[in-house]
Amino acid sequence: MARKTSSIQMPRSQFAEGITQLTLFDSENRPICERLIFVDRNERMHIQLTPAKATYKKRERVDLTITTTDATGKPVPANLSLSALDEQLTPRPDSAAQTIVSSLLLTSDLVGTIEQPGYYFDSTHADRAHKLDLLLMTQGWRRFVWADVLAGKIPPITYPVEQGLSLTGQVRRPNQKETGAPVKLTFVLAKRDSTREFLTGESDAAGRYGAYDLDFVDTTTVLIQAVKGKANRDLSISLDQLLRPTVTLTKVPYNPLEVRRDELAEFIRRTNEYLEIERQIRDNREVLLKAVTVRAKRAEPVDSRKIYGRADATVKFDQTNTAGRLTVLDVIQGRVAGVQVSGNGFGAQVQIRGAANFGGAIAPLFVLDGMPVDLQTINSLSIQDVDQVDVLKGASAAIYGSQAAGGVIVVLTKRGSPNYDLAKEAAPGTLVATLPGYTPVREFYAPRYDVASKEPPRPDYRTTLFWAPSIQTDATGKATVSFFTSDNKTGIRFKVEGTTVDGRVGVGNQRIQTE
Repeated sequence: MARKTSSIQMPRSQFAEGITQLTLFDSENRPICERLIFVDRNERMHIQLTPAKATYKKRERVDLTITTTDATGKPVPANLSLSALDEQLTPRPDSAAQTIVSSLLLTSDLVGTIEQPGYYFDSTHADRAHKLDLLLMTQGWRRFVWADVLAGKIPPITYPVEQGLSLTGQVRRPNQKETGAPVKLTFVLAKRDSTREFLTGESDAAGRYGAYDLDFVDTTTVLIQAVKGKANRDLSISLDQLLRPTVTLTKVPYNPLEVRRDELAEFIRRTNEYLEIERQIRDNREVLLKAVTVRAKRAEPVDSRKIYGRADATVKFDQTNTAGRLTVLDVIQGRVAGVQVSGNGFGAQVQIRGAANFGGAIAPLFVLDGMPVDLQTINSLSIQDVDQVDVLKGASAAIYGSQAAGGVIVVLTKRGSPNYDLAKEAAPGTLVATLPGYTPVREFYAPRYDVASKEPPRPDYRTTLFWAPSIQTDATGKATVSFFTSDNKTGIRFKVEGTTVDGRVGVGNQRIQTE
């Protein structure tokens, strides 16, 4: 029985450039064969870098003209990113590394790691089309299931397009169970410029909430309040962990015993330049001081609750001395010389040794965060709220006048401190968090040597001589950038990548030499 074959020709012009999936269905719309192909229509943007000349001197201005055209040579406007690197101070580029072309047209549609993706787009490799075809036959790929597509099942969007920053999380009961009903929420964003932004809304029935399209820079404090029903604030609020980029460190091996002749000559030249700077300092009769060590006593933080200088004794409250204690006097008992505590619990009394007159012992003066109080108030304090206790005796207590004849016991609480952060308090139905925002755009620093400076010259051995993340070519496809070379006698490598308005991508490379 002879097999019947048939062929169908499909115009390449009907397919977009990049990966195309071809699927063969039977009469019941069941996929029986599938194949990935790469359509190369040669529609990528061409980028040409034209320096004013091929060789430059040190600290000389470089004028670079960028031209963007389509495959037919017609000028097209484009948005580009340009970098200029010192060839001696940076690793040699890999011609098969990832670029914007390989990322958008190839690797973004495939699953797994693609080794040397730039190889398939390098015109110097005659076999690149064949190897790319082999890659598409073996590399994992699955974006959707045809059965779901034919049934009209659209998968939910996991990551929607964002127009700003987002805050998401969940409100739960104290036992971490779902609320079972929507919860009213209030957001307060305290920004670094002293402005505040207020938002209100509701969570879903499971307690999930989200505030989207927010705009804040640097570090911002956000306060979230939740209320269930009319006045139920006994709720627990959590904030989803913000995604952070993964940082990969690559260690470059270095053998100090291997020194190339050109590297040694460069080191000697730099050393001579530093010696020349020191000679200029001596000629100008300037004195280069040796290392100077400045010693001073550590300045103690100013506390507005204290009208005295240094206390005669201080007891710092922490977990080691407050465990098992009920009152402030229980904690300081036996820890301050001359302070006698009689009794225990809320009925304890205290006396500072030597504080007596003809009428008998004199009780000390009690001061709570700068305000005089009685002993009952001191005994009613929670020891978890106390930061420290200062004891003043004799002449040290004279600043409080005659009422301090029996000495002074000063109690300083944590909340009363001027440096206390109220955000640390965990109130029911409230969450206070510090969130990182985005950093505003900053211009890449590049020195200018066409402007006279009164300062002595400094050695310039920059690794990145110039970087422009957004260069826009005009309707004629032209743009011009300028920067200055460094002191290094080296080659400067340019690389530019970008896209046109209609999505065509391109990469350009060029180099110049400094002498």
